[in-house]
Amino acid sequence: PATLLEIGTGRGYGAACMAQALEDIGGEGVVWTIDDMPSDVSQAWVLDEGDGPTVKQLSRQQVWDRHLPPPLTARIRCLTGPSHAILAQWRAAGRPSIDFCFIDGGHDYWTVKQDFIWAVRLARPGCAVLFDDYTDRRGYGVKRLLDDEVIPRLPPGAVEILDLGYRDVTAFGEDVPHRMALIRGVRPSLLEQCYRRPAVVRFERRARYVRSYR
Repeated sequence: PATLLEIGTGRGYGAACMAQALEDIGGEGVVWTIDDMPSDVSQAWVLDEGDGPTVKQLSRQQVWDRHLPPPLTARIRCLTGPSHAILAQWRAAGRPSIDFCFIDGGHDYWTVKQDFIWAVRLARPGCAVLFDDYTDRRGYGVKRLLDDEVIPRLPPGAVEILDLGYRDVTAFGEDVPHRMALIRGVRPSLLEQCYRRPAVVRFERRARYVRSYR
């Protein structure tokens, strides 16, 4: 893959892993990663830099500069802002079609659905889309989106559920397995399989309305 997209940088572990994968296979691949939080904003990190685990206030960029080799950071392009706004201007900004997308940003149903629609629109034929948190956790929308709107409209086995072998205990006391969901061979026509055009238009209007009241 030449162009990898991550929605939801977080602390940057996913972007670093994807950059390492690109290094391993060689070539000119780039990881584009989107997050609301700028890379230079400090946050608490639990790090062990040789003197035992300690909590330090550092920015993501500071941690990357200290702990990631330059060939990896050179492959990562950070974009700051809401995913819907950045993805809506993706083509206008001259960015390339996407070969792989990892969706791990806002986890509510409306945000996940919007990120999915944009990922498919920007996909190069054959793209793979990987969702984190395919789970029944309260407030999470990945499982609802896939179970209700995607899986029933695709051939059996088109969406692969990946069990990572551990469980998440949430602030609400939920104890749920941590799973991901993978769709391979994505093409822009996937939206036509899952939705009629008027439904997508209605969704986008609804999403704009929801955002305006957040």
